[in-house]
Amino acid sequence: MSDNPEEFLTGSLDDYLLAVADSIHQAQLKLSRMRIPAQPGQPSITYQLPRLDFELKMSFEVAQKTSREGGAGGLVLNARPVSAQSSARNSTAEAASIIKGSFIAVPLDGGKPPSVIRTALHRISPRALEISVIVQSATGENLSGVEVQFNIDHDRSRALNQLEGVTDPTPEGTAPQPYALKPGTFLAYGKVTTLPDGRAGNTLTVDAAEVTGAYIVMIIDVSGETQTIVFKVEK
Repeated sequence: MSDNPEEFLTGSLDDYLLAVADSIHQAQLKLSRMRIPAQPGQPSITYQLPRLDFELKMSFEVAQKTSREGGAGGLVLNARPVSAQSSARNSTAEAASIIKGSFIAVPLDGGKPPSVIRTALHRISPRALEISVIVQSATGENLSGVEVQFNIDHDRSRALNQLEGVTDPTPEGTAPQPYALKPGTFLAYGKVTTLPDGRAGNTLTVDAAEVTGAYIVMIIDVSGETQTIVFKVEK
């Protein structure tokens, strides 16, 4: 859609709603990463967008479409947002409409308190890491049958390595390139379901070609709760 209220819209209503939904999603992701420490023994405080109301005022006018031969073609319906700048032109509109709606956050698990995630790391070798995740309820009950997702975040790994000055060895006189993780660096599983004791395990294997000192950023996601793990490659 155009930002100029004097121009006709180039997208559909679907595009508008999807753009708003995507903006809400991106904002919520940033809020979810902001955690404020609470009292000892209590989960950290997070923020959530509970509701967003929107209103789209549109004016419509019917215009004659020009054919390829230059003559009069069929009729076409044009639409533009209504604003103070365009109100003077609304007299030419055939119709006007106001579209209202709301995006409402639906609590996970019927509004139950979020799961508590505890992660333990054990370095098996300089280039292998054992990851153990324990999922519990807010009351400390071990939760079985919960899906835990493990992912390597290549973009954040690249950004962190660039920030820390990690680069691949390059021939003399050649500019260093942003460090990218090697294909042989992988997690054994992408998804693991917790056992009756609430545990889900996984293993990170590091490619032998990874540079010593390189950083690997991993994401653990459980029912919308996310944890980030940073692993540094050693000799």
